[in-house]
Amino acid sequence: AGFVRNKATVDVLIGAISQVCLNHVGLLIVDEIQHVVNNRRGINLVSALVQLINSAGISICMCGTPESASFFERENYLARRAIGLKYSSCPYNDYFEEFCIRLFEYQYVKERVEINRGYIDWLYEHSRGIISNVIALFHDAQEIAILSGVETLSIDMFNEAYKSRMDNLHNYIETQTETKIVPVRRRKPRYEMVTVTEIEDFSIQDIVSRAKIEDMDVVSMLKEKIRVIEVKIV
Repeated sequence: AGFVRNKATVDVLIGAISQVCLNHVGLLIVDEIQHVVNNRRGINLVSALVQLINSAGISICMCGTPESASFFERENYLARRAIGLKYSSCPYNDYFEEFCIRLFEYQYVKERVEINRGYIDWLYEHSRGIISNVIALFHDAQEIAILSGVETLSIDMFNEAYKSRMDNLHNYIETQTETKIVPVRRRKPRYEMVTVTEIEDFSIQDIVSRAKIEDMDVVSMLKEKIRVIEVKIV
């Protein structure tokens, strides 16, 4: 059998593989295709894959970095088969904001934090809008917080993750100066609080922190210290 395999031609092998794929494979995924296209003989493998598509009647998904796009543009038969989705840097918009909000739901530290504009701005500036970088930062920041015993997320934890875990990407991220943060359409709050006069010295941050810990209404607690007018926005 080994002798037969060694003497088999490409057409014979393609035919055998086509039979296997037709009966047992629905989708063939070829990942890291840029390593193939950068090889001098990569065109031979891609041509064999195209032949397999035509013979087996299955779908083949080729995944790679943007540098592989120029390879598929060389020939018409490759360009026609390279039509698909392209993912690049995400602009700073509502989609990126919503993604960060959903991501913060997956906190595994003991003390959860609420996401705010500061976190979203920081994540975009230090990921350049690349979703995989955002996820890596979020994961590593939590890991550092847990291993260090801090058990909560903060900008300090994110900075440590960016500094110690993503140092190889600093030049790429920091040199992309053309990417600017575009203001996101703000959602209208339900109520607007207006401070009229102060009664005594106190720390609003302490009150907010205590309200979270004790699961109390922060507005009611503020009313005990200051005069607050609630204005409903319609």
